[in-house]
Amino acid sequence: MNRMDPESEPINMKDKIKSNYRTETISTSINQLHTSLNTFGINDYDIPNTEIKFKKQESNKSEKQSLLLGHVEVYPSKSNPVEIVFDERFSTKEKEKTYVQQLHERGIEYVGMQEALKHELAHISMWSISDQERQAATRTIDEGWANLVQKTTETLPIQQTKKNIKQLQSQKPEILDRCLDFSKVTTYEEKLNTAESKTGQALLLWIHQEYG
Repeated sequence: MNRMDPESEPINMKDKIKSNYRTETISTSINQLHTSLNTFGINDYDIPNTEIKFKKQESNKSEKQSLLLGHVEVYPSKSNPVEIVFDERFSTKEKEKTYVQQLHERGIEYVGMQEALKHELAHISMWSISDQERQAATRTIDEGWANLVQKTTETLPIQQTKKNIKQLQSQKPEILDRCLDFSKVTTYEEKLNTAESKTGQALLLWIHQEYG
């Protein structure tokens, strides 16, 4: 397995990502993405020109609907075709700390911008790895991939993945079966939430272990 220095980052990654805020956090997320993909033996990947934006929550939506905790938007006609959007309260470390604490007090678990950004970068890096422009993957595979990359460091999250999938199998076997039914792909509207991520992560980790 040909691995590059996990502490270094791909030469052009910083040039591909634009943002007026959180440059240190962005750099750390890039390094973490590089380390995770390197753990899989992937050292030849790319992302499109990407802008990270911080937007104010829309007042005409319910708070739950408009939480901007990190998501990808695609605009093919723009010079920066991909935008990764966060709530404006993530624009500084101080604001983020206060906001994340408020989220946790309301029972909303959130890992923080750094890890969330790594997750979103994993989504768009998949396009080059699969040699597809905006890979039309099923949500189970797409979210499973991003979740697996997010949770991987210099080691694979094997034991935690096994624990998660066993728990899902014992508590919600019908949801597990739904996520594995590729004859009818899952949709966002079904609100399967973390079940897709956990199932996809387990499936992809198994494929990696069996076939490399």
